[in-house]
Parts: sequence; C-alpha cells; structure tokens
Amino acid sequence: MYHFINFIEGIPLVRPLKVKVLRENNEYLSIVQDLNLYAKSDDLNETIEELKEDLKNLYQDLFNSDYIPSGNAVKLKKEFEKILK
Repeated sequence: MYHFINFIEGIPLVRPLKVKVLRENNEYLSIVQDLNLYAKSDDLNETIEELKEDLKNLYQDLFNSDYIPSGNAVKLKKEFEKILK
C-alpha cells in the first residue's frame, strides 16, 4: 500500500511525496525509496511522523547549512530537489 505526505513544515513540496508502506507481523515499515529513508513501528502514523522528521533533518543538512555535499549526498540532493518547489 502507499501513503502520500502532502505537507512537511519548512519544506516547499511541489507534489505529494509517495511513501511505500509494508505491513508484517503487526508492524509497519514506511519507505521513501528515492531518498533512502525508512521508519518502522507498530503504528502507521508514527512511521509517517518519523519520516517527516527525518525529511526535515535531511533537508536542513542538504540545503540550509554550510555543508557541501559530495559523493552519494550529491545524488541524494538531486533526488530531493525533484520534490521541491
């Protein structure tokens, strides 16, 4: 199944972010494949909130700091840019 994140505080999304949700043994695994992020919990809403927090932190690291990405971080930044306004 899929879930869509429409809003993340502080991040200008151009379109909803697609989250793949897997359920196994009463646990949810929510995955943003393009950004290599995931969260696991027995509560679906908790996994979505964890992903939102991880996305905010990643956004800050890649776009709002003095950090100059290299290697895999450059690829990750390019993927993240695809969902930004």
